[in-house]
Amino acid sequence: MSVEQASVEDLPAPALPSAAQDWWRVLYNHNPFYVISALLTLYGLHVSFADGLDPTQGWLLMRLLAGYTLLLAAAAILIVRFGKVWEDARTLVLLVALLMIAMSASFDRVCLDDSRVGARFLLAGFIFSIALCELIIRGLNVPLPWTYRGPCYAAMAILFAYPPYLGHLSLDDQEQKMAWLVLALPTLLAATALMLIPAVRQRGTELRRHGAPWPWPWYPMSWFVILAVGGVLRAFSLGISFEKEKGFSSGLQLYAFIPLALAATLLWVEGSHRRNPWRSAIGVGLPIAMLFFALPGYHASDAQSFYRMLLQSTVGSPLQLAGWLIAIYFVYLWLRRVAGAEGGLLATLAVLSWAGPGTVSLDTLAPLQLLPATAVGLLLLGRGLWLNSSFRLALFVAYAMLGVSILLHDAPFTFANGYLPWHFFVLTFLCLGLIYRDEFAKWIAETSPGFLVFSALAALFLNRVLFPAATPADNALLALLLSAIAACYWRRQRHTANLVALAVCLVSSTTSALEQLLLRSDALMLLKGKRWLALGVGCFAAGLLISLIKGGQVQRLLAWLKSFDDRQENVDHGS
Repeated sequence: MSVEQASVEDLPAPALPSAAQDWWRVLYNHNPFYVISALLTLYGLHVSFADGLDPTQGWLLMRLLAGYTLLLAAAAILIVRFGKVWEDARTLVLLVALLMIAMSASFDRVCLDDSRVGARFLLAGFIFSIALCELIIRGLNVPLPWTYRGPCYAAMAILFAYPPYLGHLSLDDQEQKMAWLVLALPTLLAATALMLIPAVRQRGTELRRHGAPWPWPWYPMSWFVILAVGGVLRAFSLGISFEKEKGFSSGLQLYAFIPLALAATLLWVEGSHRRNPWRSAIGVGLPIAMLFFALPGYHASDAQSFYRMLLQSTVGSPLQLAGWLIAIYFVYLWLRRVAGAEGGLLATLAVLSWAGPGTVSLDTLAPLQLLPATAVGLLLLGRGLWLNSSFRLALFVAYAMLGVSILLHDAPFTFANGYLPWHFFVLTFLCLGLIYRDEFAKWIAETSPGFLVFSALAALFLNRVLFPAATPADNALLALLLSAIAACYWRRQRHTANLVALAVCLVSSTTSALEQLLLRSDALMLLKGKRWLALGVGCFAAGLLISLIKGGQVQRLLAWLKSFDDRQENVDHGS
């Protein structure tokens, strides 16, 4: 063994990374101390000024908040200018946004005591925040077009302007107007979020062209996420600070934040690629799920009941307001040709068809509302005829028959528990396979023998239980109409299954007709087995039909029908 080999073997094995090294790596890469510092600072300021604020203490609080926020901004600029530490700088910039929201929420007590003094504090805070934002943009030398800055400053202006105006209303005892403004805050923030639509449609193209240090949408949408979360918390806190009961429960419930959630969903849809499979799934499914949050129920605090009753007595229930807002959202998505928007609109209008001013839970659904119900029907009918869509027309017939059954539940049309509406839908559904040629109509045509056999047997047996008031004559006429449809399918497809379906329908019609004849005889009416007698005659007819098939008579009839079809085709070709 050489000296070099011995020296290599004597070297100690490399030490495995210890837990301390792993923790150090996490702390080094993510550096959570800025966040911890901000939280401790905010808590310290809260403890220091929790007893109240006079003008002197107010300006002290403003200087401390502004000074610490300026310190974070300066640190972000310095570590980028001299070290290019962009990840830590991003954390600092987001903390600056958080502190700006905290600044707007720090003078509620002052605004309740003297709205003019509070307005001075908040105006100074707003000017400082805008100036600091511009300083950060220029200090970091990052691109941020006005399509982003404008909505950001608008949201900040709302957050800073709300407390002094609410304080003014509170001092003037305008409690109802103050409640309306608290309810409107999430909607106003949603309006500022919609101002981002032109920017998010570009999906960061302009930012990349100007050399943005962070990828889109993390930059700059993370800032707006902080603003949105802060806005939600701010709305809840305003519902406590400026609530007439002066309690510790906010008057706002989840339905108040549906506009803001809807705006965020719309921004996600606009910013997603058209081929993203989640684009339509989230863009359509999430707003429909929001409708459940528009049912606050009756179990609420006094403040929450006051806000809910304020809405119900003036503009409508939360479900009505959210439903129409979501319907407008789906109309916009439909115009933008987002997949599933039409279905979302129909589902929303269908929910609105049962929503009234008093609807706050599933137990308080309203009677059928004509305006949204009519809109659903017209939309299905119009789109079905325009696109030659048998599926939409089938939905229209089903929806129309359901609506007619509800509105005319005591009319002759809905006798026997809806015998006519239900079977009108069944007959129309089967006819769609004859009239149209789209995929759904082809599926109806392929499965028509099974549908026809089941419907004929149901007319013979099940209708006695489901619709006991219907007479055998009604069932006989129904089976006869089914026979006509079966004959049309057989004439087109010439499948054995269609012929079997035709035979079953004819047997059902004959049996029901014979039963009706038996009922007309006073003597035969007393027989307990009259239905079985009629069925026996019907089976005899079926047996006779089979014998005719064996004897070739049916084949001759089929040949004659085929020759008729051939002559018709020759006439068509000749013309």
